[in-house]
Amino acid sequence: MKKKIVTFASGDLIFAQGAKTDWVYHLLGGRVSLWTEKNKLMDLEPIHILGLEGCYNRHLLYSVSAVAESDCRLLAYAADQIPDVLFANPQLGRQTLESLTRQLEYTQLLFAQGGCQEQSEVFFAGEIQAYGPGETVIREDEESTELYRIISASEGLEVSKQGKVITVIRKPGEFFGEMAAVTKSPRTATITSLGETLLEVYPGNTVARVIEDYPDMAMRIITDLSERLAETNRLLTGNYTDPT
Repeated sequence: MKKKIVTFASGDLIFAQGAKTDWVYHLLGGRVSLWTEKNKLMDLEPIHILGLEGCYNRHLLYSVSAVAESDCRLLAYAADQIPDVLFANPQLGRQTLESLTRQLEYTQLLFAQGGCQEQSEVFFAGEIQAYGPGETVIREDEESTELYRIISASEGLEVSKQGKVITVIRKPGEFFGEMAAVTKSPRTATITSLGETLLEVYPGNTVARVIEDYPDMAMRIITDLSERLAETNRLLTGNYTDPT
């Protein structure tokens, strides 16, 4: 079985869009961005699989470019041996399925929004997670720091504190979980998915860097916080109107 460990420095091109698919990569460490022409699609972190789709298109060419966003370590498999590799390694097969599912979800989202976002738009440095009806996303008082952004929420997400429902959030693009991400304090409310929900999840330890590098994200978080504060103030003064 032909495979090798390869490393790339920050800024290195791992493979180019339109080039022949010779290798498929399993990201072991670091961060890699995927690009189509001059537009960034997404960032990938360890466990993701890169370049596999090139093995299954008609011309056997990479459909995107991959660039090292940090020093990276990858396990490279010869593309012509991929079916054998996946059959021989069920765990890798599972990780491959998870990786491709997440990448497909996000590219479908971009397509639905009319294509790639300009670089001034919100940067995606996390993963996509799906929740079903009644599933808890955040639990009050737990120690976690992830920041969430709504991709879609068929019935919205219920926000409750000490068992009392405060509001329902549902707007695509809206952030939540930012207080714990910024202050590193326990969660102040429980967030529950009421229907089928798809979320972007940003690791808490990357939030400060992403906000610093992408001011638009900071502005969106500030806007969401301000709107939520105004809504809570209306609730406290008895002027609250259910947004649903």
